[in-house]
Amino acid sequence: MESQDYMDEEEIHEKLLDISAIHSTFDENNAITFMILLSECKDKLNEAQIKWVEDKIQSLKKKTNSINNKWIKAIDNEITRLPLSEKIHNSPRQEDMKQTYN
Repeated sequence: MESQDYMDEEEIHEKLLDISAIHSTFDENNAITFMILLSECKDKLNEAQIKWVEDKIQSLKKKTNSINNKWIKAIDNEITRLPLSEKIHNSPRQEDMKQTYN
């Protein structure tokens, strides 16, 4: 049986830097960064490393969902504060209709 050469911590760090160089949003706070790492390097990672990457992905997804839910709640709260007449008057749909029929 042939011995498998797995990536060490430094090689993983270098790969994450390479992924980050692709786009500014691909950093250690973005689950996609680790999804790319896993898809490109899974065969070079040992079981513990794969588990670490998968756990990191899940953790970042939960964090992102929590942040998104807070933003949605803040937007909903802001919308509910507007008077109904203002919501209707400033609706994008009404503006589209004005342009269509004028």
